[in-house]
Amino acid sequence: MALVLKDRVLETASSPGTGTVVLLGATTGYQTFANGVGNANTTFYTIADIGGANWEVGLGTYYSANNSVVRNTVISSSNGGNLANFSSGTQSVFVTYPAEQAVYLSNGNVSALGNITLGTWNANTIGVAYGGTGVTASSGANSVVLRDANQNTQLNNLFLNFTSTVSAGGTTTLTVASSYFQRLTGTLAQTYQLPDATTLVNGTTFIFDNDSTGNLTINDGTAAFVDLVPAGGYATIFLESNSTSAGNWGKYALLPSTVDWGTSTANFGGTTISNATWNGSTIGTGYGGTGLTSFTANSAVYATSTSSLTTGTLPVYAGGTGFTSLTTGYIPYGNGSNALASTSNLTYSNNTVSAPLFNATNVITANVAYGSFNNGNLGYSDTGIFGSFVTSQNSYGQWILQNTNSGNAASADYIVSNDLGTKGAYYGDFGINGSTFAGTGSLNLPNATYLYAANGELVLGTITNNGIRFVTNSGATDVMTINTSNAVAFNGSFGANTYLLQSTGNASAPVWQSPANISAGSVVSTLTFTSAGNGSASGVSFNGSAAQVVSSNTILPTQAGNSGKFLSTDGANTLSWTATTGAATSGNSSIILNNVNITSNATIAAGQNGWSIGPITQANGTSTTIASGQRWVII
Repeated sequence: MALVLKDRVLETASSPGTGTVVLLGATTGYQTFANGVGNANTTFYTIADIGGANWEVGLGTYYSANNSVVRNTVISSSNGGNLANFSSGTQSVFVTYPAEQAVYLSNGNVSALGNITLGTWNANTIGVAYGGTGVTASSGANSVVLRDANQNTQLNNLFLNFTSTVSAGGTTTLTVASSYFQRLTGTLAQTYQLPDATTLVNGTTFIFDNDSTGNLTINDGTAAFVDLVPAGGYATIFLESNSTSAGNWGKYALLPSTVDWGTSTANFGGTTISNATWNGSTIGTGYGGTGLTSFTANSAVYATSTSSLTTGTLPVYAGGTGFTSLTTGYIPYGNGSNALASTSNLTYSNNTVSAPLFNATNVITANVAYGSFNNGNLGYSDTGIFGSFVTSQNSYGQWILQNTNSGNAASADYIVSNDLGTKGAYYGDFGINGSTFAGTGSLNLPNATYLYAANGELVLGTITNNGIRFVTNSGATDVMTINTSNAVAFNGSFGANTYLLQSTGNASAPVWQSPANISAGSVVSTLTFTSAGNGSASGVSFNGSAAQVVSSNTILPTQAGNSGKFLSTDGANTLSWTATTGAATSGNSSIILNNVNITSNATIAAGQNGWSIGPITQANGTSTTIASGQRWVII
């Protein structure tokens, strides 16, 4: 698609509104858009009412398929630069050359051209003020720098830009426009990140002068380390390859001003030498050396005075033993002077260290590991033994753990733990609290000896045919005994069959009692009796809002063979089952009594009938419900 301008292109249109203009054909003496502009080309157009006020100038595209002009851009119009609405009448449509797009002479100068493309300049030399060089050859001051045939330039000096930065403990990011010379001052460390190497040309160079008291770190464009310039240091960094953002950077360090070299001396200004190999003369002790050029094999170097060293077997006064070999089983020890003794009561033989006494007085303040500890000869052998302590005497054989601290959190404890054990879980603890131990519950009582388990069950028992006994106050009689049949005795008594345990308060042990000897008590709201006292589920329950007082020896008679009977008492603690034909009231079991006043709701359900001796009075607010087909007979 090209911009085409042609002379005498004019057609008409009929009311295109604000849309595409459909052309009606050329006017006499003019050519058509098809011939002048051509299909799919753009052109500057004018649309104007014939005899009307509407007009529009713009850039449009002509399409021959429907002989039309698409209005792409409005340059000016009777509608304030917007699309004009040609809603009626006939319009002229022709190719124009808008004033806004025209190039023309004004006072001998060409008006602004915008961008010129595909042009060749054949006029006079263009001056610097107009974007040119002003010369066809260059030399002298204020001239354009030109390269020779070998692309070299000769000049007296080149002054490169300089940037000074005060260190702030952060990162300074350089770009393609950053200064060649970078100086750092201040007291903090600083990081410089080099530009993205793909934006630079190979050979691009930066100078870093670290005049701060901290380190200057140089990273590449991806923040990867390139070099470290210490305080007072000076480095040259140059780009060797710009194929990646990181680039490949060469680096050289220059000597700082504090370091001076002469033909025979070098002053390092107090700097530290690292990563170097010394190939000079022997360094004396006064300069941090040994003053030695050789050493005795398998020997040490030690001081013989404040200014000299020697090599040989390290004596005791220098922290050694003074020996070159040791006797088998001999453990050296001090003889009270500056040497070790040749004999000792402390010996080592057959994996055993022998000594008259071990007395450790140090306080363990860190995690330690120990090997096996054995005292005496164990009377049997087994696997998995990491320590054994054996004695034979007609008295206490003791292993004592004592905590002498009297603080309110002090205790002495023996701990066992398993594979899940930590300092707060899966362990067993046997210990004793200190005299002022403070806390809640029995485990925290002062002076209490305790045994408990954490994160697991505490099991007390025997694995052979033996019982368990509990004793208090060194009593001759067990407080409680569990024998091998799992029977439990209190105060030495197992009681008898069917006996019940009765508390005697906190002044003495509970005792076993025959049920007949247990004093009567009361039951509130609910009391359940089971048949013959055997706990069967077919028992009788007494429920009520008031307490039921029952004698302690009340036992229900057997229910077998007594269906349909009711429970009665002789008034002397004896219960029996009585046929429903009798409910004795005055010694005559043939008289059945009923109340004459009904004070609550009553129901004769399906499958039931009822009878009463009248008269009967039903209380206000109550009712008696008789199921369908059932009867209530009042005599």
